[in-house]
Amino acid sequence: MNKICVVTLLSDVIIMSKLHVFFWSTPLLFVVWAVSIELFWVGLSSFTVDTSHHHDDKMRFLTNVFLRGRGEDEEDHVHGKQGCGTREPEPDDFVQQTRAIKFEAFRREQQARIQFELGENREEVGFQETEETITIPICFHIPWSISGFIFGRRITNQELQNNLNHLNAAFSSQSCCDVTQPWCDKQNRKCSVDTPFRFTMAKVVANGRRTKTYQLSGETTDNVKDSKACVIRQYAPRLMSVSIGEASEARLKKDRLGGASVLNVFLTNPVYGGKLAEGFAVFPWNYVSSPKLDGIVVQPHTLKGGRHEFANEGDTLVHETAHWLGLFHTFSGGCSPAGDGVADTPAESSFHSGCRPNTDTCPDLPGNDPVNNFMDYSDDVCMFEFTSGQVVVMAANYRAYRSGSPINYDPVLLEDGVLAGPFGLVSNQMRTFTMDVTSADTTVICRTVSDEGSLNVYLNWNGDLGNFGCAGTSYYSINDVCALTGGPGTLHAFVYAAITAPAFSVVCKTISIPASSVALVDNVASGGHSLASGGVKLFTMDLSSSAIASVDCTVTLNQGSLSMIGSWDTDLQSVSCAALWEGGEPTRCLLGPSLADKASLLVFGNEATSLFSVECDRYIHERVLLSDSIPKVGSLAGYGEFHSYALEASEAMTIVTCTAIMEGDASLYMNWKNGFPDCTSAVVGKQNKVCSLGPLQSNTVALIDIRALWSDFYNVFDSG
Repeated sequence: MNKICVVTLLSDVIIMSKLHVFFWSTPLLFVVWAVSIELFWVGLSSFTVDTSHHHDDKMRFLTNVFLRGRGEDEEDHVHGKQGCGTREPEPDDFVQQTRAIKFEAFRREQQARIQFELGENREEVGFQETEETITIPICFHIPWSISGFIFGRRITNQELQNNLNHLNAAFSSQSCCDVTQPWCDKQNRKCSVDTPFRFTMAKVVANGRRTKTYQLSGETTDNVKDSKACVIRQYAPRLMSVSIGEASEARLKKDRLGGASVLNVFLTNPVYGGKLAEGFAVFPWNYVSSPKLDGIVVQPHTLKGGRHEFANEGDTLVHETAHWLGLFHTFSGGCSPAGDGVADTPAESSFHSGCRPNTDTCPDLPGNDPVNNFMDYSDDVCMFEFTSGQVVVMAANYRAYRSGSPINYDPVLLEDGVLAGPFGLVSNQMRTFTMDVTSADTTVICRTVSDEGSLNVYLNWNGDLGNFGCAGTSYYSINDVCALTGGPGTLHAFVYAAITAPAFSVVCKTISIPASSVALVDNVASGGHSLASGGVKLFTMDLSSSAIASVDCTVTLNQGSLSMIGSWDTDLQSVSCAALWEGGEPTRCLLGPSLADKASLLVFGNEATSLFSVECDRYIHERVLLSDSIPKVGSLAGYGEFHSYALEASEAMTIVTCTAIMEGDASLYMNWKNGFPDCTSAVVGKQNKVCSLGPLQSNTVALIDIRALWSDFYNVFDSG
């Protein structure tokens, strides 16, 4: 035994002799004996004492040795729930949660559009629909000690199986109130809502003989007793109790396995503020900055079948898992209207102890305290449910931060005109890019460069997943382009993969809009144009009419690469269409419908081009006043055809809601007169499409646009 061990042994004996005053009922001889056994096995295991550990860590470790010698644990000296050590949310946590919810809405809209655009061809081109069931693999980590093994309670694989089963039940509609409780109506038993989550065991491959290391095999099993199930039992007496803090957590979690989608569960005694806690977790958006600290910690006696007096049904595991999926405590935010950020969880002023279902600590706000919710501090016998809103939040957080979609990665900062990459995205994933713009009224054109997949580009100045000034919606081309005018500020470019793009690059470049333009005549080609790399040419067409019009522009080119941006104004403050030509058939840019009196087409040379021609054709659409909920009946002959209607307001209205009653697959768009869709309902299937727009001010015009994938019958009416 080295000098450090000898000194440590002597200091431990002195420390434990002080503890004897407190634990007067146990002879000091037993304490020294228990410590000697632990240090003996530490020496056999080539365990080196880390002299940098804090004194309280050593005291807690030795106290646990002492208690296990009596067949007890720290939690046996705790009365009532001590609560959760997961930190309370800060403003940025709410921002991250909101961003995930917006991304989920964005993703669903994109999927609907892709399904609509591609129809039955979506499988052939490689589009992958997002699985609605979310399967999460689990790894259990169980530190143990000699004294705990001899005198304490060993966590068996059967106990772990019981808790895995309980976790799956809790995240399903099978989780119902306890009929043994007087407040549970046995005739109309209340149950939780279903969730998309399913939990299973990750499988591992063990390497080494004396000191084993583990790697995930990529397979899973529902049987904890499977010899390859990820249950890692580690001799680590110092990890039997862990302070909540980066240094202690790093020691505990050094053997965590997998990426953000793997739930690592560490079964040990978490200490928070000098007190024992039931558990703690790491929020999903923190994974990128601290991947080695990801996971949850659960006090062993809170497991189903444990010895905790008030938390022994496994609900701590459920509670911390929900934190890991981005839920906050139901009492976060107290009686403020925002509360925990979930609309359907009633507010409560502080955590709930015990089980009193009719408690209302925020009487000025709707609903009683959610004491049956898994995210409160109620006794386990009281908790059984999540709300629908919580399920939406958890699913959104998982897909945003744990499914491999890197929306929370630090945005890639682009330099003007410099190609950045390569990057990779699978279907339904997105990546964010930014570029600093220092001057006002600066036009920036952004495009992707890839040989495989299908990418869409979305631009705005606020970084919000919505309110785009330019949005790509083409799923037939590999690459996409967008342009926007504004500044000074930060331009945000969102690149979304409609179809997996394993390697792509992104470039954004500021351009100068020409002072002069080439005038186009309706339905007449303008030829003989060419562009050098980086060259710009502006085409305009005078509409001079109050009719609702769309403009379909086509560029015909033999060689080179160009981008074209269609807008209803010459300064590109809002973009109605964007398209790339990189070889093949002539490319199109469709503007509309709009009431504008001029259409603009900006053509940019991605590289030097041969001679090309531009032709823009104008289409006039029916203009009808929709009012008094009177239906308008029409039919569409085939893909690409659309009907447009105008809603003219003679007085201010609050919200305009339009419903299209469909007998086929079509989409419903609503927008202001600039031609950019502010509301889209493109869900495929024979079901109604609903869009809302507002508030609509007097003397303004909202446009309603019905587009078909194939022969389609509809009627549309204004219900606002």
